Amino acid sequence: EEMMECVRSGMAEKFGALKREMDFQASIRTSMADLIDRYACNDQSLNVTTPVNTDHWMSIDGEYRQVDVMLDRNYAKIHVVKNFISEDECGAIKHQVGHRLYAGPDQTVKLGSLAV
Repeated sequence: EEMMECVRSGMAEKFGALKREMDFQASIRTSMADLIDRYACNDQSLNVTTPVNTDHWMSIDGEYRQVDVMLDRNYAKIHVVKNFISEDECGAIKHQVGHRLYAGPDQTVKLGSLAV
């Protein structure tokens, strides 16, 4: 019984420390994301459109689409698929969320971090 209590208290302490570390790291990521977003949006000359790689993917209809790889890391991937949606589909999205759209530094239309 004494041994179990000792293990329990030691584990609780370790889990508490891990939780505090994870919360700290999450708060840093959140604050950095906000700073980077403001930096990118305020610097109109910042080049945010140069891909690190370009690839081609085949869609379910058998057509190849160009894919610009902007970021490809284990924890974050950003791929821009050319001609992902039609002009009509794009218009429908803009119609639905138009009051929340804004122009990004690269002149794409953005909804939060979603480029349209």
